Amino acid sequence: MNSYKEEILKDIPHFNNWKTITPINKGFSNDLKFKVELKEELQQQQQMKFQLLRISESKLFKEKDIEFSTIKIFNSVLLNDDDEKLEVEMSKPIDIGLCNEEKNVWMLLTWIEGEDFNDSIFNESIENQYRLGLNAGKILKRFHLIPLSSLINNNNDTTTPPPPPPPPPIINTDRLEKRLEVISRFEKDINGKFRFENDQCIIDYCKLNLEKVVKINENLQNSKLVLKHNDFHFGNMILIKNNNDNNDNNDNNDNDTSKLGIIDFNRSQFGYGYQEFHKIQFFNVGLSIPFCVGQIDGYFNNKEPPSDFWYSFTTFVATSCLGGIVWAESIDDNQIELMKERCKIILNHFDNFNLIIPKWYTNFKNNNNN
Repeated sequence: MNSYKEEILKDIPHFNNWKTITPINKGFSNDLKFKVELKEELQQQQQMKFQLLRISESKLFKEKDIEFSTIKIFNSVLLNDDDEKLEVEMSKPIDIGLCNEEKNVWMLLTWIEGEDFNDSIFNESIENQYRLGLNAGKILKRFHLIPLSSLINNNNDTTTPPPPPPPPPIINTDRLEKRLEVISRFEKDINGKFRFENDQCIIDYCKLNLEKVVKINENLQNSKLVLKHNDFHFGNMILIKNNNDNNDNNDNNDNDTSKLGIIDFNRSQFGYGYQEFHKIQFFNVGLSIPFCVGQIDGYFNNKEPPSDFWYSFTTFVATSCLGGIVWAESIDDNQIELMKERCKIILNHFDNFNLIIPKWYTNFKNNNNN
């Protein structure tokens, strides 16, 4: 361990349990993240070799304490023996506290060993990509079915005294006003940093449909206010390979027991369930259409998605085109250009928003007779 790590982390109660600490430099989170390896004598005792350590500013302690409690609730959807067992793993909360003379808050989670989805999903068979997507859709549906009462009555958890922190405030982060502000800011972009060819059709579509879609979602049993992961895409997924796989035999049927791992719940919020899907269009479709089709099919239990879903999905994608470009300004100009290129691809997928079901979904279904 170098002195920089020790200075920040040395007063964490678990510090002396760790053999190595390795920084993780992926993602857009402001948290410092580390992969920590337990000392050999503790690995069997704790039944794990690695853990995930996240470090934030101490002023965020309340938010992180709520996040810690919320991750427990997300994990609870895997515990019901009456439900279908899903081949899904999630990072689980271990402990939380203050460190670095109370200048920082630390959170310790279980580590999910596997491969980055962005680097690995296209190596899987088409059938396996679809199966993994089915599991993603099913677990997402379980997230959205978490009763809000379980958050309000969260003090029933007696496993970790003292009682858990208060639940997150139930505030709809998908409110109409915020989205209208983004559309207006994009449209009024004077210097042209945001604008690109044929973007007016996106603006027009949003203005015509957004308010209608929000009203629909406010009244839909399937989509009205739910607890969302809110960053549900390949960047926050791990491909957990079959332990029996080996480098000498890479036949597709050797991979059919690969599992999905879900990480990074730090952006979880309340909002519309259908809004959660727009990120598959931005981040997943270019790598695995079968997975994306599977996620939608799994969410609806292999039944035909209702028209309200497609109307909502397309409208949320359209508003996120504009919002994504506005957001990218906070990163850098390269990110703005990247988002513009994604939006141009989306225009093709939705035929300049004359379609509410994207071509990639329809084509996959037609070609695979599902």
